[in-house]
Amino acid sequence: MNGGRVRHRQGLGTALLDAAEEYLRARGFEYLQVKTLGPSDPYESYERTRRFCLSSGGAALEENRGLWEHNCA
Repeated sequence: MNGGRVRHRQGLGTALLDAAEEYLRARGFEYLQVKTLGPSDPYESYERTRRFCLSSGGAALEENRGLWEHNCA
């Protein structure tokens, strides 16, 4: 999901993530998995996505290389 660069740093992603976490916790889920392009792909927009996920309490677990056309983390 992409809110567009004009919407960055306005709290929209944090609000969406908080709502998703609340929804999932209320239903007994313990984990939320997010996939994006991994660090081996040189796209700045995906680097921002990875930084957002990490700053929101996420952890980089793996990078799947060769599974799809692009490497997902």
